[in-house]
Amino acid sequence: MFYINFKLLEAKGCSLEDFNNLQIIFQNKTEDLQEVLEKRIPQSLYDNYEEKGLIKFNKQKNKSESIHNRVRLTPKGSDLLEDLQIPEINEDDIRLYNWLENIYTSEEKEIGNRKKTKLYIALFRVSSGIDRHKLTLLCKSFMRDESQFQYSIRLEYLFWKPANVFSTKFDIEQSRLYQYYIKNKRLFDSKFETL
Repeated sequence: MFYINFKLLEAKGCSLEDFNNLQIIFQNKTEDLQEVLEKRIPQSLYDNYEEKGLIKFNKQKNKSESIHNRVRLTPKGSDLLEDLQIPEINEDDIRLYNWLENIYTSEEKEIGNRKKTKLYIALFRVSSGIDRHKLTLLCKSFMRDESQFQYSIRLEYLFWKPANVFSTKFDIEQSRLYQYYIKNKRLFDSKFETL
């Protein structure tokens, strides 16, 4: 199954054609899609994507090598394509993820699976009703609480960790972060009112 987050696609100012083009460029790294690219993407679109920082061109190895062989996604382009394939995710979730990733990286903690983590953030937000600054505050408190430290060693598990290898469906009740919120609900709800 292939998922496209149409709300985020629109929020990012992208079209379905842009999504398809970025996917083709992504796949061009591992398979020769020169003919497909020649048919689908005119130079003006390459210029647009390059201006937005989504693509780059590798150095030409020989004179016969075209730009279609050399086009690749930049890290920004790869991140956008990845984000557009995560259900429920929005701009706030991405900002929260980037903020958390910077904290974890600076503290030399594990990140884990980026795509899953972003999905868990979105699912946590939707299931709990805690969003934006409230969710940031909750995460800060949870990560600073030494009794919860073992549950925040890896960013991927901050919002939800499967109970066993067979657990694949997100369950808010199994989230340590959510249990932490419930345990301190009165305190957090009063703080949330000030935000």
